[in-house]
Amino acid sequence: MHILLTREFAREYGQRALSIAPANSQLIYLDPTQEALPAELGEADIAYLSLDLMGGQDAAGAHPRLRVFSRAIEHAPRLRWLHTQAAGADRPVLQNALRRGVTITTSSGVTSETVAHTAIAGMLALARGVPDWVSAQSRKTWRTPPRAQWPRDINGGKALVVGTGPIGQAIARILRAMAMHVTGVRRSRDLLPGFDRMLDFDQSGSALPGVDWIFLACPLTERTFGLVDRDFLAKLAPHACLINVARGEVVVDDAVQSALRSGSLGGYYSDVFKDEPLAATSGWWDTPRTLISPHLAALSRGYGARAANAFFENLERYVQGEPLRNVVAAPPAPGSEKPL
Repeated sequence: MHILLTREFAREYGQRALSIAPANSQLIYLDPTQEALPAELGEADIAYLSLDLMGGQDAAGAHPRLRVFSRAIEHAPRLRWLHTQAAGADRPVLQNALRRGVTITTSSGVTSETVAHTAIAGMLALARGVPDWVSAQSRKTWRTPPRAQWPRDINGGKALVVGTGPIGQAIARILRAMAMHVTGVRRSRDLLPGFDRMLDFDQSGSALPGVDWIFLACPLTERTFGLVDRDFLAKLAPHACLINVARGEVVVDDAVQSALRSGSLGGYYSDVFKDEPLAATSGWWDTPRTLISPHLAALSRGYGARAANAFFENLERYVQGEPLRNVVAAPPAPGSEKPL
């Protein structure tokens, strides 16, 4: 067995990988800061897309280290399994490998609590007017809002969580603890713990007029691409607020910005955007009632170790011939796609 790891990851975890792999297994070391690829790439059976590959983001938002890793995967014809530190598998390197027949697994769940905490922080910031506090403090202004501008109560409110994977479930648990009524949206109507009711995507539109908060925690798929468009927003009450910790492409930027500027959407917090990093000329910077964070919802000091554990748990399963966890479904064959 030959396992492709970055040198940085292998320095900390290489011996652990070898302790799990069969005897005589070898590690193949990739230095993503160099263009030269390892000569042994042709032998690689397994690869791990580790967190250090996401470092070194350039001014255009690209990851040079990830580009080197992508080239390495392209030059690994024997590769059978690729695990990623991320919860999603929409990056081109993963999708390209998937189309080649490589098994892709994710670290879904390892950042669910952290992302949920970030989503709730965004909700609380909008609900309690924290951006106004910061603005007033920067101006050294003591301002108490008039009664007509007092915030709405959170407890007793209604939330719609689109996407009920580990992140959506973690969000729902916190919302329920805050005495909110929580509806989930997923492909089936089977009720999950933490939710008061469940709708499928075809039914979700009926719930929009009565909700106070909409949380986007879904993967980017054909079904969710452009989900939040003008028709979606038109069904919401003017005070409703939107929280996006999914992907930027789940919303139609122009539609959301227009709703915020017209006052038909109460507020928007987003950690993700279609084009990252946001250009200085992006309309998001000066869109009213908008709170922005630079794609940091999953970040915490324990992230790398939790993702590594997910990889090693799957490596043990791989060696034992057991089913892997968090396997990404293969793309449908051409012509077999079902209509949305």
